Amino acid sequence: MPIRRFRFQAHKVPNESISWIGLGADTKTRLYGTFQRSFFRALDKGRGKMHIEPILRGAVDAINGAATMGPHMAMTSRSEIRLVREEARAVGNITLPFGAHGVTSIPALSTFLVALGPHGLARIVPHKKRIRVLLLDGTAQKISFFKTIRVGATTTGEIVVAACRKEGLGLLVLTKDHRNEIHYTRPFGGLDIIDVCALHDPSKPRAVVALASDGTLCFTSDILSLGPVNVITPSLAIQEAYGIVVQGGHGFILTEDKLLCHPGLTNRLVRNDERSRKTYLCSTDASDLLPIGKNKFALLESGRANEFLAEEFVKTIFMTDEENDRLKGNSGYTDGQYEEGDMSESKQSWEQVNQFDLQRAPAEEFDYA
Repeated sequence: MPIRRFRFQAHKVPNESISWIGLGADTKTRLYGTFQRSFFRALDKGRGKMHIEPILRGAVDAINGAATMGPHMAMTSRSEIRLVREEARAVGNITLPFGAHGVTSIPALSTFLVALGPHGLARIVPHKKRIRVLLLDGTAQKISFFKTIRVGATTTGEIVVAACRKEGLGLLVLTKDHRNEIHYTRPFGGLDIIDVCALHDPSKPRAVVALASDGTLCFTSDILSLGPVNVITPSLAIQEAYGIVVQGGHGFILTEDKLLCHPGLTNRLVRNDERSRKTYLCSTDASDLLPIGKNKFALLESGRANEFLAEEFVKTIFMTDEENDRLKGNSGYTDGQYEEGDMSESKQSWEQVNQFDLQRAPAEEFDYA
């Protein structure tokens, strides 16, 4: 099996271990959550120097997700949701006692949407001095909301897709006044759907690919359509899958001990490009896989976040040994021994749709401290 040297940019927070990384509202500032229950941002001071400053300390658990919207930030952990508002250097924060794994910002609705697992969803609307929280209870429906993403809008509302474990994908069209909203799930033959991501392809703006815990991929070119679903199964044996990102048209899947790379996955799925059938498997000790912007991804390992450019990662796989030996730069490097495999594909006509209603608890308001 060939060995390749992959280049990355390493992110570290002194005396902390990174548990989450993402971009700030300006799409340049790096944000870091840590296992030490703190939240930081890195400010670029020029000439390659970064200043890391704390935004929040003393959370109950490790930070596992965050999103920004104007002066507001929402952070999640397994035990709580934290809302922080920054303006004129004054910082206020609110703690909500709901465990979660990630948060999605929906600026058109002035809303943070948080998946609460079997407890449903939380719609959080921040205002200048307070926030409004609307809980959408899913316990009666026995639906577990594992992750949410925004994939566009219709003339009536914002389209949100959720990974709903055994219930498959959840589709929600959310509106500001909560009227005429659409809620349904689309099961995929009992597959355990643990992640979902948009493909960001201009020709198919509502195309998404879902990841099952066994590594199976389920692709639909339009989440609003009930047409056949492409089911892609990698030929390489993998352990439990953790997550998927699609960056720069390439797919990356993290499993218990491997990173699968699907070069040209978007072309394969959207355009049936037969040249994009190969998969490549590298060993890794990473605990999480996260998207950075539109063309980068990060692997969390050994307390740091290693940030890779997706296109460069794929090109490195196809380098000759001589080209790889000449790979230079000021970044870090990691050696990856990879093996090559293929993907089998079939079409399944899973047209079952289960409509559901989420019980709305009375909205509550909280003041920033």
